[in-house]
Order: sequence, then C-alpha cells, then structure tokens
Amino acid sequence: MAGGARVRDSAARLGAQARPSRATPGLRGFPPVIDAGVRVLILGSFPSAASLAAAQYYAHPQNQFWRILGAILDEPRDEPLAALPYAERLPRVLRHGVGIWDVLGACDRDGSTAVTKPAWTKSRS
Repeated sequence: MAGGARVRDSAARLGAQARPSRATPGLRGFPPVIDAGVRVLILGSFPSAASLAAAQYYAHPQNQFWRILGAILDEPRDEPLAALPYAERLPRVLRHGVGIWDVLGACDRDGSTAVTKPAWTKSRS
C-alpha cells in the first residue's frame, strides 16, 4: 500500500470513530482483586456487559476465564473454580497469589468489546 493510501485509510478509520454513537456513557469498572500476597496480576481492560450486570469479573456464561484459570492453578477437579460461587472464587484465586484487575476504571462504550472513551481521555462532545 502506498503511503498516501495508508494515510487516507487511517483518516477514514478516524472519521468513522468520530461519528456520533449510541455509546453507553459513564460505565464504572470494578476494584482490583488483590491482597499483600499477590505475585501475579492478571490484567484486563474493562468488564463486559454481562460482567457489569452480574457485578462479577468474567461473568459471561461462555467466558472460559474461570475454567482456564482453575486448570492453570491446578484446582481440584471435584471442586472446579468455575463451579464455585463467585464469592468463593476470589479468595481461592488470592490464595494462589493471583490477582485480577481490569485497568480502566470507567469508560463509555458501544458494545461489550469496543471501549470508545477511557476515563483518562477527555471527551470533546
């Protein structure tokens, strides 16, 4: 692709992002799940719509996070991490020295995966 075409392509994408959207304004994320024993911090960007509705990290039923994390942490097969109530999962993960944090504290977004305005950017509406 020639340099001019790249610039036009980038400008077109920026123009598409600048169009008014039906963004959900002022969404707030979750506090980090950490304690003094955390050695590994799993970072995400922002909770999904399902996670926000449930007030739980990785709450969408099709999300494999808890199942995969349980396997990595070698959790007992007779009591898998993904099968535990959410309130029991967090202390169990912390006992392994693992914390969880979606780093954006707030944002506006069009859908579950498209964060449009992180809290640290200024809105020019």
